[in-house]
Parts: sequence; C-alpha cells; structure tokens
Amino acid sequence: MGRRIKNGLDYFNLDVHMDDKIELVEAKHGIEGFAVVLKLYQKIYSEGYFYQWTDKENLLFSKRNNIDYNVVFDIVETCIEEGIFDKFLFEKYNIITSLGIQKRYFDAIKKRKEIIVIKEYVIDTKIVKTIPTNVKVVINSINDGINSINDVNSTQSRVEKSRVENITTSTSKSIIKPEIIETYEKHFEEEISDVVVDDIFAFMDQGLEQELILETIKDGIRHKAKTWSYINTILKACVKNKVFTLENYINEKELRNHNCKSRDKPPNALDNRNNFDQRNHESKDFNVFFENFVK
Repeated sequence: MGRRIKNGLDYFNLDVHMDDKIELVEAKHGIEGFAVVLKLYQKIYSEGYFYQWTDKENLLFSKRNNIDYNVVFDIVETCIEEGIFDKFLFEKYNIITSLGIQKRYFDAIKKRKEIIVIKEYVIDTKIVKTIPTNVKVVINSINDGINSINDVNSTQSRVEKSRVENITTSTSKSIIKPEIIETYEKHFEEEISDVVVDDIFAFMDQGLEQELILETIKDGIRHKAKTWSYINTILKACVKNKVFTLENYINEKELRNHNCKSRDKPPNALDNRNNFDQRNHESKDFNVFFENFVK
C-alpha cells in the first residue's frame, strides 16, 4: 500500500488586522462569530484548501464546539454572503474555501514532494502554476476520477459566477436531535463518528422517525450492545419491515413477543403475567423480538 499524501497544514498564518468582512461577522454575531470563523479556518487548513460543509458537518461542528446549530448556520451564511467563503463553490459543491485561503495554502506547501489538487475546487489556476516544478502535483477531477501528474495547465480556470437555480437549504427535518447523539456518546463512551452520523441520516432519508432511532439506541443500551452494528441491524430491519414510527416499533415488539409466548404457552396454562418480575423477562423478550424481527 502506498503512503498517504498529506494535504493539511499543521499551522497557518493569521493577520493581526482583520479585514472589514471579518469585522462585519463579529459586528453581526459578536465574539462568537469571530471564534467560529477562526475554528472554520483551522478545520479547512487541517484538511487542505477546502472543507466539505453540509448539515452533517454543521451538526458535528456545533456539537464538538458546544455552539447552537442555528448560530453556526447563521454565521456560515453571513460568511458566504459577505464573500469570506466563495459563494459559487459553496452552492455548487458544498465546500467552504476562498481565494485567500487557497493562496496561503499553496504558498505553504511549496516544499512538499507531492500534493493533491481537485481541479474543480481551484478558484484561480495561476495559484497552482506557482508551485515549483520539483513538486509532483496530482490533479483529480470530481467528474471523471482521472488523475494527471503535473498537468497544471489542464486545471480548469476560474468558473464564472452564475446564479445556481433551485438551491434549497435543508430544513430542520434533516437535523439529528441532540438527544440521539448524547445518548450514543454516553453509552459507547466515544465521540459519535462520521460513519454513524451518515447511517442515521440515511435511515432518516428512508423515512424512519428520529424517536424510533433513539428508542433503538436505548434498546441497544438496555441489552448491552457493544457496537453500533447491533443497533444498525435493528434499524435496517425497521426499513425492511416498513416500521417507520416509534408507535409502529413498540407495537411490533409487543406483537412479536406475544405471538412467541402464545406458541410456547401450554394450552391450559394460567395467565400469570401479573406475578412475574418484569425486569427479569425484559432481556429475554427483546432477544426473542430481535431474533425474529431481523430475519
């Protein structure tokens, strides 16, 4: 396996005197606005010269920095409207970057042996052409996936800004409820991963209620699930069985457990449901449900 090419920076320069755009963000959103912009710069440079920005990244950024989701959303929106981040690239590719960010980045990596460039994300090809010839430049395209080496002249030039029609902002329906993240992280004692977040968004897109997703996580906790795959299996079964709401899920558990108990019950057995300790049977009942539900 070849070595992985490092794209991000370990540090970046920050001007002592901020320009009017940054000051405007601070004027609108207070010191929190400035702090968010600075944290976003850190994130961008740690990845390279751009950073993917969708609802998922907004949610995770908010959670990890203990800032309200809507506050971060509004600050980023101001940054885009004021030109701190390139509006065209954000609307077309869902990335945050700017000409200034790219100039500083490509200036900082001139001593590296090899770098990767996605040509559609480059604002001005002149920047790439300033990279010394001894640096191997791997140019990728998001359109065809074909790589070219040191072909800086093929990097597409600045795309003229045009109005992108039918751009819609995701509504709050696509936002994961904080209780889901908090419940997951408390049980598994780790920060929720991008993979798990992607899975949750995928299940939401398939129609599962967030209340149902939360309940399956709680079921996993009650029955000592050690990995996300256990919960993921239940959620996949929900989709397969067209169980989309919390009410449906609870009814499904009760129905399947009842049917199993009815089959196991002797014909003349008395109904002693009120005489047993519910907690002693909960685990067994759920295991019966799980085994039958995920088939």
